[in-house]
Amino acid sequence: MSRVPGESLDNFLKRQPPLEEPSVALRRGVLLAAQLIKQLGPTLDRIAPHAWHRDVNSRNVMLGDATNGSKLIVGGDPEEVGRSASFWLIDFGL
Repeated sequence: MSRVPGESLDNFLKRQPPLEEPSVALRRGVLLAAQLIKQLGPTLDRIAPHAWHRDVNSRNVMLGDATNGSKLIVGGDPEEVGRSASFWLIDFGL
């Protein structure tokens, strides 16, 4: 087993969002959703012939900052946040 960086997606979603223009928040959300699909989609596809992860939910997805291995800071440039987001799928229960 390995410890992965960041925090659960569930905790990330419960954080108070920064005060900013709605269009900036929307852009950041779209970029994060795209990264989640790009990063976890191939993982689920690769393990599908061997096992099914029957509990994919926001508590079993970790989100961190790929540039420094810590929590993702959402303030600032949405493009930079999208590029630095790193998603991990945990708790396979095998």
